[in-house]
Amino acid sequence: MHNKLLIALTSCALIMGLSACSSNETASTSNNSKAKAEEKAQKETEQAQKAEEKAKQEEQQRQEAEAQKQAEEKAKQEAEAQKQAEEKAKQEAEAQRQAEEKAKQEQAEREEQQRQVEEKAKQEEQQRQAQEQARKQQAAQAQKQREVKKQKKEEPEICGSPEVGITCEHLQKEWENEQKLPKPKYTINGTTGQIFDEDGNEIIDETKLPDNPTEEELAKHHKELHNRPPGWTWEGKERGE
Repeated sequence: MHNKLLIALTSCALIMGLSACSSNETASTSNNSKAKAEEKAQKETEQAQKAEEKAKQEEQQRQEAEAQKQAEEKAKQEAEAQKQAEEKAKQEAEAQRQAEEKAKQEQAEREEQQRQVEEKAKQEEQQRQAQEQARKQQAAQAQKQREVKKQKKEEPEICGSPEVGITCEHLQKEWENEQKLPKPKYTINGTTGQIFDEDGNEIIDETKLPDNPTEEELAKHHKELHNRPPGWTWEGKERGE
């Protein structure tokens, strides 16, 4: 009996020991699982934090890249606007230059036209004055001719020396009458020859005047007639001069 009790107690103690061991093992296993779970959770938390941090960094980089892109686009637009503004200013300057050049050309053309008009007016005025001067001269000459003609009508024109008092009309008639006479020969002191003046210079070698003699030729002829030396006679007939 005692053995049975001992066996029973031993068995009980063994069972209790096994139970205690089993409880300890279970507790240890539970603690290990919890620690692992916590470690895993911590790792997951860290990974999540890292992922979040990475996502934040990527988002920040994306935003910075987007901002950089926008800034570059804005700078590009501003540069294009500046280029267009400069091109517009250049076109406006060219248009202004062309307008000024056109204005200068038009001004030069107007001045040239004005100069030509003034030059034409000046030439016309000079021509008018010249014509007026010529008209006045012609009028004066005509007036003078009228006065001379009137004077001739009033006073016979004297040919040769005024002391002689022979008119040109009388001399013309005398010459015409002489032309009707036969051509004479002349002699000096009975000798046919040339006529000389008092100084011994030859006067004429015959008495015939040219056809349609001028007043000067008539006057010269008249003078020669009166300068004939003494003894001059026509052929066979003496004419006192």
